[in-house]
Amino acid sequence: FDESILIDSTKSQTYSILATCYFELGDTSMAIVSGRTGYLMNSEDFQTNYTLSQILALSGNKKDALFHMEKSVQLDPLNIEALRDLANLYYENGEKEKSVEIFEIAIKQEDDKIFKANLYFNLGVVYMQLEQFEDAEDNFFSAYDLNPEDTEALSGIAQTFENAEKWRRASKFYRELIELDPENPDHYKGMARVLIKQGDMDGATKYFEKAKKLGG
Repeated sequence: FDESILIDSTKSQTYSILATCYFELGDTSMAIVSGRTGYLMNSEDFQTNYTLSQILALSGNKKDALFHMEKSVQLDPLNIEALRDLANLYYENGEKEKSVEIFEIAIKQEDDKIFKANLYFNLGVVYMQLEQFEDAEDNFFSAYDLNPEDTEALSGIAQTFENAEKWRRASKFYRELIELDPENPDHYKGMARVLIKQGDMDGATKYFEKAKKLGG
């Protein structure tokens, strides 16, 4: 790609691909330099903005990453991956309400069940952070309905009920998680926490001991 630039230095996407190469080689500084060079050459190219945003986000510069992801979505508003990444960047920049808005747009446009389930799950996480537990619950259930093998969604449901202090419902889903994923100590610890809240100290101790045996 260095030689490609020497042959024709006018192609912005060549710099974006070169940026990706540098990043994969562990040279983040040169990756950003190459990405920004491509952007300066053609600020209206989707892939140039999208690649630069991803590199900036992975390098910890979430603010500038957000700018370029917003630009990406402006250029291709139907690109589901860009919408998802934009929603995540809004969340990481503390703009949770905007994150919700973009996730909802992406969900309406997505047809693939697994990808849609992932979007519902991420939206549920944002609603959890906003302490809107009923909305979080609805989205975790939607994710689980689309992908019943997704234990993350089921875990989200259990945690939502736990945070909402609905102990019996939380314990129901922690039990389901233990049946589906019996080697995960986090499920046993969750079950122990809700049993404590229900006054069952002996039961809680049993689950804590099981979690410890599994390395939790």
